[in-house]
Amino acid sequence: MLDTNDQMLTDLQPSMKWNDWIKDLKKVIDDSSYHLDEIFKSDNKKAQEEKDKKIRPFRNENSNHIIHVYNKK
Repeated sequence: MLDTNDQMLTDLQPSMKWNDWIKDLKKVIDDSSYHLDEIFKSDNKKAQEEKDKKIRPFRNENSNHIIHVYNKK
């Protein structure tokens, strides 16, 4: 699902028309070849390592959830 009122979409919009941007995003969402196999889980040690290295995304700063991405091949 795509929330077209999300401020992040506005912030990340490239130099193209809004309707084209949303249409392209919907295509990607519907095409499973663009998706990664991910597992979200809490991992205190890994989260702390990311915080210590200052590579943890700001939006996840207060969480210990980690995204593990697996190759779909």
